[in-house]
Amino acid sequence: MPTSSTASSEPRQAFARRLRELRHTLGYTQGELAHALGIKAARYSKYEIGRSEAGYELLTKLSKLTGIDLNYLITGTDCGALPGSPQIEAQFAHLLKLVPTPVVIFDGFHRLLDCNRRYREMFFPNCPSLAKKGTPLGVLARAWGYAQGFSVEEIEEFIGKRLDIDAFLSSPVELQVGKKVLHFNETLEADCRISFITDVTDLRR
Repeated sequence: MPTSSTASSEPRQAFARRLRELRHTLGYTQGELAHALGIKAARYSKYEIGRSEAGYELLTKLSKLTGIDLNYLITGTDCGALPGSPQIEAQFAHLLKLVPTPVVIFDGFHRLLDCNRRYREMFFPNCPSLAKKGTPLGVLARAWGYAQGFSVEEIEEFIGKRLDIDAFLSSPVELQVGKKVLHFNETLEADCRISFITDVTDLRR
């Protein structure tokens, strides 16, 4: 018969296993996922080996970041669908090489189709593989926002603006990042959203 300490550790070990499987499925390293969650890699590692128990706030962040169902993370049941991996439209491939500013392309379901090297360098310089094809726009914004230290409220407000296509097209978003001011301008082509990000810091002085 298992002891009480053994019984109490079983849910934690089960969560650790699900967390490892989720990370492997998404193709992230421990360091990349920790960075996206805004926590130290050493702290994250303890969750994967079952030495620490993740709190609700972190679980919520993880669910929003990866697109996985929160109930599945906690109980192992009712698994939500993982982000898909749609292929980039061939007609946009040249755009990513020619445009000198960061460019990112999302499909009609707000999933990443592709982005150029400048986009990865600006938003994910330490974890470029976070910007993977099929990743939802909200997941990317949260990963970057958590790592930058923005509050949950600020991040969700920004995502809300980005997801409202009509409002975004009529009123492009500007974002203050430290001393930098970034301008997000967007266009629609073939049911895809193409976002151009420009550093307009010097123009705002």
